Amino acid sequence: MSYLKKIKYRLTYNRTGILNKDGTALVQVYAYQNGKSRYFSTDVWVQPQHWDNAQKSVLPSHPNSHIFNDRIREKKGRLEKFELHMLNRYGHFHIDRLDDRQVKKDDFPSFTKFYEEQLEDAPIRKGAKKNQRTTYNKIRAFRKEIFFEDLTYGFVTSFDKFLRKQGLGLNTINKHHRNLKKYIRIAIREDYLEVNLDPYKKFRPASEEPHRIFLSQEEVNKIESIEFGEDEKSLERVRDFFLAACWTGIRFSDLNAINLNNLTESKEGLALHLTAKKTSKTLRLPLYLLFKEQFSEISKPEALFRKYLNQRKGMPEALRSIPIFGGISNQYLNRRLKIIAEKVNIKKNLSSHAGRRTFATIMATKVEMPVLQKLLQHSTLDMVRIYVRLSDKQIINELQKVNW
Repeated sequence: MSYLKKIKYRLTYNRTGILNKDGTALVQVYAYQNGKSRYFSTDVWVQPQHWDNAQKSVLPSHPNSHIFNDRIREKKGRLEKFELHMLNRYGHFHIDRLDDRQVKKDDFPSFTKFYEEQLEDAPIRKGAKKNQRTTYNKIRAFRKEIFFEDLTYGFVTSFDKFLRKQGLGLNTINKHHRNLKKYIRIAIREDYLEVNLDPYKKFRPASEEPHRIFLSQEEVNKIESIEFGEDEKSLERVRDFFLAACWTGIRFSDLNAINLNNLTESKEGLALHLTAKKTSKTLRLPLYLLFKEQFSEISKPEALFRKYLNQRKGMPEALRSIPIFGGISNQYLNRRLKIIAEKVNIKKNLSSHAGRRTFATIMATKVEMPVLQKLLQHSTLDMVRIYVRLSDKQIINELQKVNW
């Protein structure tokens, strides 16, 4: 590589020699280095009588001379600042890398700074923000400061190796790649990075099928049949909460907030209606049609919710918004579920989400996928297909138990 001289900048007016219909011409910044030159627009258009070629400025006779001269100086200064930024970073800088879109920005933040600022302002849920901040911390641990020029195929493969060395699972690593890719795509939309330089066009992180815990119908029946003593009311409430998830598929956050106002009576039976916190989608669930066994007058979920309705008969109208299950933290629920699993000898690490997954897996063999998608409130069928695969596995497991 030949020695790269520092870029020289000067202002030029009407380099084409042609005026517009209104008699104006463009003022440009001329950049020159090692026999190569480029021109950058200042977005200033003036008539020849308003341009001082000796001073390279707009004459005071123009009503906007101060504004235009500030704009010209700012554009030239930003080009020089960008070159200096790159020289400090790499020690050399070629004129071809002088990017007009970059110099339109107020400053030249690193990608790590960009990620942090975008995350801070992102209108997303608290849990999602925490997830994406974890990735930001991993990126900073890998390299303290990352510039947009660093975002190459080699960078993401090195980041992938860094995460693997930390002993993280493939799906956790995949999550960090998804978050990183998201902010790279935002940087592309904001013109900090060219679309053809997206490193994830070439890199595909590895993943694995996660071990998703769900219960069979027989295991759900075992939990349902537990009889609790008078001193175990808190365990009974946890059991009922979990069964409600197994029979309705409702997310933990929504189930935890259900109150009497969410339940409606009709001549057919009890129905549940709510607006999901995660998706803001509305759901009307006919409880009387779910898990209704032959010769039974009432379905399992309807009987469960009626149990709590009966406990609250005569409650003042002002107290109807109190959650039916009293409000349970996720951590408390998961701890108590372990005790319940031990009671019926279920060797599975139950969690709040296992109930929703159990509902989806059982229902995947009973209804069409679009119906299941609607019940689960998923935006795409891809997530629903996971439960279909789980159901196939369940069928194989059950067939293997048959004594032919």
